[in-house]
Amino acid sequence: MRCGRHDLRILPEVTDPGVGDFCMTGIEQGDFIPPAAVLHAEAAERLVAHATACYPRECCGLLFGRTGTDGVPEILSVLAERNTASDGGLKSFAADPLSVFLHEQEMARRGQRLLGCYHSHPDVPAVLSDADMQYMIPGMLYLVAAVFAGGSREPVIRWRLWQRRDAASPPEEGSLRRLAREDDALLPWSRE
Repeated sequence: MRCGRHDLRILPEVTDPGVGDFCMTGIEQGDFIPPAAVLHAEAAERLVAHATACYPRECCGLLFGRTGTDGVPEILSVLAERNTASDGGLKSFAADPLSVFLHEQEMARRGQRLLGCYHSHPDVPAVLSDADMQYMIPGMLYLVAAVFAGGSREPVIRWRLWQRRDAASPPEEGSLRRLAREDDALLPWSRE
């Protein structure tokens, strides 16, 4: 399984500070809606740790969660995969298909489904490469984390979210909302 690289459009959104959830306004039926997702705090922290640990090589992993009541995917968990790319992760990434399959089965038992994958771009923007686009699976989310200035100081990470509607369409950029731990704790399912 491989994933992709591009930039962000922000969706109209309203946040209820008491809930920390994501909802959209101003969308008419039939309007184009770019891909969007909510990234929960613990998942974001794990992704940052993985991207930082792999720097200056590309990391890769899987995005798991569920679709919220508003239809927006909620990324609840990220699972790191070993980058099996032939170049050792210097400029590409790949994950072992058997490992992906086993993780997918385990997470299904926990009530989460595979939403997509993530990978990092060390010291380059989070834009999809031609190779990334070639391997995109329609309907899956592709999160790219550009990691800058790793090593001696705290890395700066820029997020980009991508999705392809079907095999013939180009990837679409979308919005990624990262919830803070305080927001995460307020959501009803987080107490399950």
